[in-house]
Amino acid sequence: VEANKPWTRTGVSLKQNDVVKIYCNGKVMPGDFEIVYKNTSCMASGYHFTRNNFTVLPKARYMAAIGRIGNQDAFYIGSGREFKSYVDGPLYLGINELNKSIYTGVSINKRSIYWKDNTGHFESDVYVYRQ
Repeated sequence: VEANKPWTRTGVSLKQNDVVKIYCNGKVMPGDFEIVYKNTSCMASGYHFTRNNFTVLPKARYMAAIGRIGNQDAFYIGSGREFKSYVDGPLYLGINELNKSIYTGVSINKRSIYWKDNTGHFESDVYVYRQ
């Protein structure tokens, strides 16, 4: 899961009610925009603060590992999470980075500068159990 891309397709297609376990390891670092933390990396659980309504997941830690199924809402993963899939669809993993300008509050597109200058990645193990 590269820090400089909003979403990474895992190649895993989930079915509703699949039990999914995801473990993430590695380090990412925000780019030049985040002046205070630009030379400090974080683990998959993210930094100890949030970016409120400006990130993909407002209440989750900034730069944490996150996921989504298809075009559904994103969810927090951090260093690990187990859950039951609520829909059918492809699994995507990403970084909880800005999706709105902190200056204007306007939504930004997926090729935003906020992702482009991030560095690092998370390696992820995904386990799916079908019943």
